[in-house]
Amino acid sequence: MKDITSYGLTSVPFKSGSFVNPNLTDARINGKIFFRPVMKESLDELLHRIDTKRKITYVGFEDTSRGYGKSAVLAAAYWELKSKSKGNVIPIWVSIIDFRRMEQVLVRIVDAMVTEGILKTIKDSIGELTQDNVRKRLSDFKISVSPSEVSALREILKQEENYMPWRFSNLRRTYKQLSLFEIFVDLVELYVDKSNQRMVIFLDQFEDFVIYHYGSRLIDLTEELRDVMRAAAQLPMSMIMTIHPDAEVKIQQMPEKELISYGAEIRGNVIRIPRLDPQGLIGVAKCYLAEFRPENFDKNKRESYPFDEALLHEVAERSNGNLRRMLTVLLNILNEAMSADYGPPIDSKYLKDTRLRIRVGLEFQED
Repeated sequence: MKDITSYGLTSVPFKSGSFVNPNLTDARINGKIFFRPVMKESLDELLHRIDTKRKITYVGFEDTSRGYGKSAVLAAAYWELKSKSKGNVIPIWVSIIDFRRMEQVLVRIVDAMVTEGILKTIKDSIGELTQDNVRKRLSDFKISVSPSEVSALREILKQEENYMPWRFSNLRRTYKQLSLFEIFVDLVELYVDKSNQRMVIFLDQFEDFVIYHYGSRLIDLTEELRDVMRAAAQLPMSMIMTIHPDAEVKIQQMPEKELISYGAEIRGNVIRIPRLDPQGLIGVAKCYLAEFRPENFDKNKRESYPFDEALLHEVAERSNGNLRRMLTVLLNILNEAMSADYGPPIDSKYLKDTRLRIRVGLEFQED
């Protein structure tokens, strides 16, 4: 079996079934590898809406399948904001995986806020965590402050950082008269009041949360979306959410006047990313390959190396605009070629066998 270095690469440049998570160090899945030309219009539009303080923006695609680039656009915007370390915006990334209640989403956002040092900033701005000091800070932007609200915030902030999200999630066991949304709003206000930074929250895979609600759960969805939209509308904060057609249908079941009042209607707030053509997919693949070239790589070799250009074109054509499928098939081909000691280059001749084409995902077996 050949080593990956035999193919002009320092490491395997693709990951199977990869998802986007900027909290990871792996460049293949944290969104830092981004071929801007293919998504420039969508990314520029998203950054413009963030810059103009649009409260809610949906990033969607015409298909319900995964892998067409919605998360990639979100991650590119996240990293662009993150690179402006002294800017007036702080980005927060939350992957909504297996979350069924908006309260779970809020806990995950608070967890991300702890990671970004936001709750530490709040704690430091208060000083000694007494009831009076917490009340005074809340009074900077609130006319009326309830004692239970003060106690709840103090309970969260006095914890060690790793326990703060846990205490937030369990507040209602002690303070049944409060809602987590109310305390979440207070935490955001406490931060922006002193930092002068606006929070931009990226909710990746938000469509998974929405489509889970059906039947009687649709009533819960309406109530929970109403809360989060109300929070976004009143706070110095923007929310960026991925959606697909099925999720759009469920969101639009909310009263249109209510959606409009929160600035959350789909029409006018959605950015629809385009389906990538074969040349766009090939450009992305070459971008990944370039990221894992050794310093002594022969510059005379094609950007597609170790793949033949014709092979890349065939994979791109068969991927039908799905970026994730393109990268997964290339990973399978590369692994098969290394195992068989084939190439480089890896060309179309290698994939003449039908069984191999099915194995790497270029064709599907008939039922």
